Amino acid sequence: MTFKGLSLNFTRGNVIGRGGNGAVFQIVCKPPREQSLVAKFLKKPRTTRDHNFQRFEKEVQAMVELGGKYGGIMPIFDYNLSSNDPWYVMPLAIPLKQHLFGRKANIMEKMDILTEVGKTLQNLHNEGYSHRDIKLDNILMYNNRVVLSDFGLVRHPDFERLTRKGEKVGPWNTIAPEMKRFVREIDDHRPADVYSFAKLIWIVLTEDEYCFDGQYEKVKSFGLKHSEFNVETLECVHQVLELSTDPIMSRRPIISRVLDELERWRYILGDKRLVVQEQRKTVRNEIRRELTPDDEYYLGLDSIRVILEKLLGLYSLNSKQIKNIPISTCKPSQLPGCLEISGTGGGNSIYLIKPEKLTVKNVSGNDGELEPKYLLDIGKIEDEELEQMKEIVIKLEDMSYLDTIFGNSIEEQGKIIALSGEKDITFA
Repeated sequence: MTFKGLSLNFTRGNVIGRGGNGAVFQIVCKPPREQSLVAKFLKKPRTTRDHNFQRFEKEVQAMVELGGKYGGIMPIFDYNLSSNDPWYVMPLAIPLKQHLFGRKANIMEKMDILTEVGKTLQNLHNEGYSHRDIKLDNILMYNNRVVLSDFGLVRHPDFERLTRKGEKVGPWNTIAPEMKRFVREIDDHRPADVYSFAKLIWIVLTEDEYCFDGQYEKVKSFGLKHSEFNVETLECVHQVLELSTDPIMSRRPIISRVLDELERWRYILGDKRLVVQEQRKTVRNEIRRELTPDDEYYLGLDSIRVILEKLLGLYSLNSKQIKNIPISTCKPSQLPGCLEISGTGGGNSIYLIKPEKLTVKNVSGNDGELEPKYLLDIGKIEDEELEQMKEIVIKLEDMSYLDTIFGNSIEEQGKIIALSGEKDITFA
């Protein structure tokens, strides 16, 4: 049987590949062509409104449109969607696995190829497309260039939604978790492409198609080792893989950020000074992850405020000036460098403090586990500083005298009370 298109006539030969939506055949053109061509045929649709036909139609549309603008996409030479057997013709290309695996390519050669795939993916994403089927089998070599093929699951906001309820979309070993569970509820599938691209990076670098499951962790057995690739650092690559395979899609970087990090890794490798900096940062992070310090110090006001906010309702403040007051609120004061705290057991007053240092001592508890002990140092607030406050502020050291004048506790009147400087205020 002869198949006719706009520019090609051909007969179909042996099948050389099958997918979920069609099969690829060798073809013989009439008249013969110098270049070897193949044709992808759709599984026979029932009607033009058939689910598989619609996907096939979108596949051709996307490849023709994007292939006309950018390299890196498998070209279509001819197609016929009105035939009883819809098809499109493309050049015969070499699978990346066949081209690359087993020939001892170094990491830079592999990263060159992966970067080209990433740039093609970036072009798709910039046009609003998501591929949704990034995997090793769909990366081919054509005319000495890496190309992305098989757009059978391509998605664009302008396309009618074709995914059916409960349908899983994408390759099993590189698919993003959301594509397994609630793909129909997702409007933007580009983060899923980033997830799959990160898995592809690992597969190509290790030449292991049985990719790790879930999120990447460099400390796990599947973590990449820089010594195995004869480079001095892989920290940027670790970061890319970890962030890009985050199970929460909103946390993943966009593809341009991924490419920037891979380029930064190359730049670092070219500068010995930057390599040493990266290695020092790696050691510091490993120490923080693997060891617990005896003491931790926080000096910045914002850092101290954040910690105090996390302690709200869990601890009581205990000092020489105020006794066992459970902290209920903590907020920045209008007075620079100060915080305003209040408690549930110390009347209605607000206490004005000037934090200088918060220490976290890790001490052994009764069960042998380390428990944090919090100590707060506050500084003296000078009279000149208090004059900047719009509200009336009473210094705690003056309260005993004022109580005798007013006949009741100042604390019960809801005033702002400035605490004096003190070391090692405890939280119990």
